[in-house]
Amino acid sequence: MDIKAILLDFDGTVLQRDQVYISPRNMNALQKAIQKGIEVIPTTGRVEDMFPPQIEADRSFRYWVTSNGARVVDRLTGEIIYQSLFTPEESAEICRIFENQNIYAEISANGLVYMEKEICDHLYKYPVPPHHVWFVEMGRQIPVEKPSEFFLQSGIGIEKVNLYGVPEEKQQKIIDALKATNVVDITEGAGRDIQFFPKRLDRKNALDALFKRLGIGYENVMAIGDSDLDAPVMEKAAISVAMGNAPDRVKQKATYVASPYYEDGVGQAIEKFILNESESTIRIKEHGISLCNYKPKHSFLVCIDSDGCVFDTMEIKHKECFCPVTIEIWGLQPIAKYVREAWEYSNLYSRDRGRSRFHEIILLFDLLEEREEVKKYGFRLPDITPLRNWVKTSPVLNNEQLARYAQDPVMRRALLWSLEMNRRAAKMVYGIPPFPGVRECLEYLHDKADIVIVSATPREALEREWNEHDLMRYVHLLCGQEDGSKKECIRAVCKYYDLDHVLMIGDAPGDLEAARSNNILFYPVLPGNELASWKEFLEKGMKLFLEGTYKGDYEKSLINHFGSYLPEVPPWKNK
Repeated sequence: MDIKAILLDFDGTVLQRDQVYISPRNMNALQKAIQKGIEVIPTTGRVEDMFPPQIEADRSFRYWVTSNGARVVDRLTGEIIYQSLFTPEESAEICRIFENQNIYAEISANGLVYMEKEICDHLYKYPVPPHHVWFVEMGRQIPVEKPSEFFLQSGIGIEKVNLYGVPEEKQQKIIDALKATNVVDITEGAGRDIQFFPKRLDRKNALDALFKRLGIGYENVMAIGDSDLDAPVMEKAAISVAMGNAPDRVKQKATYVASPYYEDGVGQAIEKFILNESESTIRIKEHGISLCNYKPKHSFLVCIDSDGCVFDTMEIKHKECFCPVTIEIWGLQPIAKYVREAWEYSNLYSRDRGRSRFHEIILLFDLLEEREEVKKYGFRLPDITPLRNWVKTSPVLNNEQLARYAQDPVMRRALLWSLEMNRRAAKMVYGIPPFPGVRECLEYLHDKADIVIVSATPREALEREWNEHDLMRYVHLLCGQEDGSKKECIRAVCKYYDLDHVLMIGDAPGDLEAARSNNILFYPVLPGNELASWKEFLEKGMKLFLEGTYKGDYEKSLINHFGSYLPEVPPWKNK
């Protein structure tokens, strides 16, 4: 079977529960397929400007089929291979049906999203879908005063329209008016939402145009999806994969039913059919601390943090990505100077270094609240009570959990903030090698101990950074932000080992706390003195650990030095 292209749906298929990002396992499988010379082609109802950031940033995903086939684009050249749109006159006619009625409408054209200016200016009043928060509130939408006039005068044709939260008393009237145009195909009308495309749209024509360009047929295609819109293509493809969350009628049309989207079904299917990996290998690659078939390979276990410990990424992430995003999203521009001081102190130069971003944002607001200079400015900090309560009560702090509460304005802002930090870090943080000595230690340990990454960083970023420098080959399991706290992740894996055979390597007091709570050993990497720390571990610490003589005076002396290394009091309080 000669597979040359993978047609890939997004929502309910390859995206995580936040409906913004692709999981590390799925992304890794897609990239490996591309490396084998296979075109991975997003085939989705989404418009181009609402693609996941990982796809948007990776030019190896060359061809996009968007808006259910309304546009087929070659991203490398910018060429539009195929398009089927409403005419400008039809676009004006359908816009007149819903404009000026205070209805949240996303109007897609030219790969972009247009909205009425009134809605753009007062988004908080409207039912922005949680999975659109990042795309919409980052200002990607284009405001226009009167859409009907804009499209008619500009000569632009619409690809599709999404109406969200249409009042019940208006819904049937709008549907009837749309049908009366005889140019509209309403493909979804669940609840108070209405989605519609040009009636003349035919995804088959879009794919035929693309296949002709690529010189392939359905016999060269693997199709992956979860809905009735995906089913016609799945029936023709050489390999068709339905997600475990798909309706039974869609599963019946597939040659293989994968795990649900939230269990990395896409990665599982590509590993099986394209990468030809065995089921046992596939299971080992599954992420998450709930892995029931985790099996030690060695009698020793080394848990290791990533940011600031293995990679010198803390400074650039916090100073160039995270802090600027925090100022922007939370509206802290008038006190930016003090925000930067507090953020850098807590995240880089204090004993709170290395904590989750959700704990850190609360600490930031607490530091700002008590600072006299901020009080003198009379600046009123945003009320983040819902976020505080969530951090106190949620057993897991990650974007997936946060997205469940995104109808609340504060939680929606928090989700936007967290997603944008991920996006900026993915765009900016690359090419940063591990500290000298790290690779040598991992190479030495690899055939003597199981190595597990334990970090508060999102898995996607972890896998990207470790793969970039070919370090994942040494890793037995990866635990990131999505899997729980460091304490919980260590607890999940250390039960398979003698506790005196388990070592945590970290650069923050929280790493030490996670180790102590699980009664395992700890090796500190000193912030600002990382090279010396890794040299010491390479030449002495690692060997003592494997010999069983690490515990005792040697470990105590390292931890005592580490305990005095980072301050407890902000520098501005010492002035």
